[in-house]
This record gives sequence, structure tokens and C-alpha cells, in this order.
Amino acid sequence: MRVVLFDYVFDKPGITGLSDLVWNWARELIALGDEVHIVAPYSEDVRPPAGTVVHRYPLPFIGYRNVIGHILIVLRGWWEIRKLGKVDLVHAPEYLSTGFFALLCKDTPVVLRVPGNIYERIAHGNPFDWSMTQVLKVAARLSARHCACIIVTTQEMRKWWGKTGTPESRMVLIPTGVDTEQFRPISDARCLLGLPEHKRIVLYVGRLSHEKGVHDLLEAFHTVGERFSDVDLHLVGDGPLRQQLGQLTAQLDMEGRVIFHGWVDQPDLPAYYSAADITVLPSFTEGMPRTMIEALACGSPFVGTKITGIVDHVRDGETGYVVEPGDPVALAEKLAYVLTHEEEAQRVGRQGLDYVRQTLGWDAVVRQYREKVYTKIDRF
Repeated sequence: MRVVLFDYVFDKPGITGLSDLVWNWARELIALGDEVHIVAPYSEDVRPPAGTVVHRYPLPFIGYRNVIGHILIVLRGWWEIRKLGKVDLVHAPEYLSTGFFALLCKDTPVVLRVPGNIYERIAHGNPFDWSMTQVLKVAARLSARHCACIIVTTQEMRKWWGKTGTPESRMVLIPTGVDTEQFRPISDARCLLGLPEHKRIVLYVGRLSHEKGVHDLLEAFHTVGERFSDVDLHLVGDGPLRQQLGQLTAQLDMEGRVIFHGWVDQPDLPAYYSAADITVLPSFTEGMPRTMIEALACGSPFVGTKITGIVDHVRDGETGYVVEPGDPVALAEKLAYVLTHEEEAQRVGRQGLDYVRQTLGWDAVVRQYREKVYTKIDRF
């Protein structure tokens, strides 16, 4: 097949944002024998998976981090796709681009793999400003009605995209994958990161925003810290709540035990997961969280909340641990339990690792794209 993958990330392509997903898809599709083209506003020479044809174009003059800039990037992407001539399908990992492509690429099927849904975000904590929210509403509606197929990653996302207007017959459930060659256990992780061996580590990786429940994590860790003097909390990520979380850390008198790392490049994340005694994700809402599958792929015992995307793959006491969202007391109790039962936690970490390797590696996931969507596109 002749497949176009659209990527609107221009900084650190193949590493940040959703760009790494696109490169993983490209690698696996090429291995399956497809002709793969990536259309993107890459601002530098790149080295995508061998065999990929990259079609670069410049960013709009008004920049990138604004609504108009986003739309201009997508429209220029559509123009570049037109220049390619006949292709079998266009596939993108976000619905701003597919909302336009599905209308403009009249003779080419457009496939969307969704990271979320703006209406679900509005219901559970929307991080976007008013103007971007309105654009995403329009894009979601257009994608729902006009994409040839929408790949949803959880049953919850199936529900939201059904409410947005997607017929059930044009949705396929396929989970998010993970690069198990990159995300794997690293035996000397603490040495690589310069972290002390005598301390135990609770790790959070993600955006510092309301829907992620980091306030609950800090409150829970305050309780845990009073019981376990050898445990530190490491927060990897940044976001709008960074200052507030720093203030809460000071109020709880935990400044020496809570370490803010800021954003960490993706190639360095496996070392953090491998160094952690626990990786925790206390979110109120998610699509299918990449932190979860990355942590599991590195063998890190994982504690998450009972929300969609997590409960689809984490079985409490088997492949990880779960607690109710918005309950810092329950979270503290679960963290204390895992810290107290180290042998069990290590076993659960190994079982989570086995689960990911068997079911969520990108080779298995992209094969499902190929077999369940690409080859059946004319039936949707």
C-alpha cells in the first residue's frame, strides 16, 4: 500500500509530541512491505526509519503555537499530500489535521488514531484556551463525520467519539503501542542518572496540570513520607501548575524530598522508569496513558487510578495496582503497601513487562492497523 502519515511536530521530530508515534508506525509499516511517506513541517534534516520518504515544508510565518499557525500547517500539509498523486490512505495521530483532510482529500480515505476527545476534556478538565477549544470542537465534528475510520484506543474513547458523531461501524478499537526496544529495563539506571542507591523512588511522569491529579499525589506522598524516611518523589514534566505544586511542596515541608526535573527527552525516560521503585499516575481522566505503558515496558511497578485506559490493561495486584481517582488517602495507602511488599511489587512489575511485550509492542499494534483498518478501508 502507498500510505501517507501526517506529522505536525517540527521540533525534535520522531522524539516529542505525537511525532514518535508516526515514526513507529512508519518503521513497522515498512517492515510489512508498505510504501510510506511522511508529510511534515520538519525544521531540520531528519533521519526517519529507513525506507521512509519525507516531504518537508516550512512553518508558517506567524509561527506554530497559535490557532492560526496550527491551521496553516495543516492546510500546507494537505497541499503537499495533493502533490503526491494517488495514495491509498492518509493516517494522522490527531484530529485537528484529519478534520481538514477528511473534507479536502475527497478521493483519499483519511484514518484518525485519536489521543483523546475535546468534549471529554471539557467534561473532565480542559487544558486548552477558548479559541483552541472552539477549533478542536469543529475539527472533532468534521473528523467524526468524514474520516473513513477512527481508531480508538479505549472503550471510553469509543463512547466519546460516538457522541461526537462517529458511526459505530467506522470505529475500531486498537490500543496504543510502545517501542519495546527503547522502553525496556535498564539495570544501571540510577548510576546513569546520578541518583543515590540508598533512596527509594516514587516517580511521576507527565504534564503538571489539573486533570493529572498531581495535587493528590503530593498530599499522598506527604503521608507516605512520614512513614518512610528513605523515599523521595521525583516529578518529570512541566505544565501550568508547576508554580502551584512548588508552593504546595513548600507548605507541606517536603522541599528536600520532592524533586522537580522538568521535561526530560524521551530517550532518557527509560532510565527514570527503571530507576523507580514505583511509577504513579493519579489522573482523573486519560485516553490511553503513555506513561502507563512506558513504565510497564520498563518493568516498573505501576500505580494508577481506576479510569479508562488504565483499567483496560492494569489488573490490581497482577500487572500493576489501581486506586479510586481523587482520593489521596487511598493513594497513600496503596503506595505504602507497595513499598512494604517489595518482593510482590517486583513480581507485579515483571508481569506488567510480560503483558506489554506480548500485547502492546508496536509491531503487534501496527499489524492490527494494517489488518483491521488499512486493508478493509473500503468497507467502512
